[in-house]
Amino acid sequence: MAERLTPQGINTVIVGNNREYFSPIDPHVPDVLKDEFIQSDIDEADMDIMCHGDNKIVLLPKIVDPAFISDISRLFRYKNVHVYNPHDNGSGLSKNILQDSHVYGMVIASLRVSSDPKVVPWGHTRQYQELIDALKAEKVIFSTPETPTRNALWTTEYIDTKIGSREILLRAKEKNPKIKIPEGFVCADVNSAMQIADYFLGTNRGVVFKANLGAAGIGVHVFPPSEFDRNISANRAKIEAKVKINPLLTSGPVIVEEYIQPNFSHHGVFPSVDSIVRPDGRVDVQAVNAMVIHYDDEAVGFYGCMLGRGLFTARQSRKLKQMSEAIGQELSKLGYIGWYDVDYILSQAGDFYTTECNLRRTSICYMLDLAELLFGEDYETKMAMRSNDKYMRPNIQGLSYVDLKTSLAPVLYPMDDQQRGVVITQSFRSMYDRGKFGYVSIGKDQEDTRNIELQLDGILSKI
Repeated sequence: MAERLTPQGINTVIVGNNREYFSPIDPHVPDVLKDEFIQSDIDEADMDIMCHGDNKIVLLPKIVDPAFISDISRLFRYKNVHVYNPHDNGSGLSKNILQDSHVYGMVIASLRVSSDPKVVPWGHTRQYQELIDALKAEKVIFSTPETPTRNALWTTEYIDTKIGSREILLRAKEKNPKIKIPEGFVCADVNSAMQIADYFLGTNRGVVFKANLGAAGIGVHVFPPSEFDRNISANRAKIEAKVKINPLLTSGPVIVEEYIQPNFSHHGVFPSVDSIVRPDGRVDVQAVNAMVIHYDDEAVGFYGCMLGRGLFTARQSRKLKQMSEAIGQELSKLGYIGWYDVDYILSQAGDFYTTECNLRRTSICYMLDLAELLFGEDYETKMAMRSNDKYMRPNIQGLSYVDLKTSLAPVLYPMDDQQRGVVITQSFRSMYDRGKFGYVSIGKDQEDTRNIELQLDGILSKI
């Protein structure tokens, strides 16, 4: 977007650096997955437009369809939102901002004329810190409420690995014995991990392999006990054949954990709790939700989130909040400041097992803002939401955003003049013959959101 007038009254500058955040993993992602891994980050940055209310600048890696921005602004009642896409030099969003004199100058000028503005990232990176340091060198006054102090910047790099995440969970468990963590071991390499896998197989348990730098399900392999027989050697060979072809697992440390049998009869089988560690050290739980996870062979893929009515009982929600708050307190002690989420598995026995902690924003951020806007702070008693950040149909490749919106008119929010229906959450882009976009389904309860999803899929299957 090329604006000549400096945006006034800006409260927030959002750096939608999803792609930049995950880019260090790129060299280790299997070639067959790499294009989609990269493009999905770019697509999903569009959702950052829906966070942090009105009066903001949103910096994104690629151009966004103006019709999409207009629709989101109308739904969220935005009056003062400015979306910029710095020239892409292949360096990452934060460096691209620094190197694009027009965009960088516009950000500086806007911060200078705004009262108490803040700058927030999707996730902290070294590049983002360079951008913050450069802005401060310009003598611009702004706050960074989701960035640790300089002495604690190490927390974002260390804890946001599988090894660092497991350590923070163990620290919290030491002081809160009710927190459950799958039995597991940190291994120097995949060969050591295979030896430890024998221990789990020998005790009739399944096993989970986690690459230290894995993300979004890439680098995680799950082997339930139902896949094995009594021949341990054959079982070991089956596992080895899978894990040793994954570059993420063969290029660094690996965590091996026992497989916790999920309660797949519960729609919230993979709970997640999003929270913030405030600059003063307080831990503020934002939302109790659940992840939508798909299993493809032994690989795991994250697709979206569920939120709202009927997800968990009051007792379950309270327990999840307490555990996540305890983990946040450990983060706070180390100096971390910013958004984090804790992921869980609901076992068949009804226990919650913590699996990891992520130090970044998630798609629940915009869902929470949307839920509170449409239904108020007590949204959990009034509605349900289900998102899909990675809906893909090759037959819709080549459609424009307006084409997509026209096709989905029967199910778009507000559907039948009720507070139900679909909100498109990503500006539709068609690359690599993908036909991919994102959406959130809003319904009366979890079953209703799923039924609306099925209607959406039925419409698009006929195009």
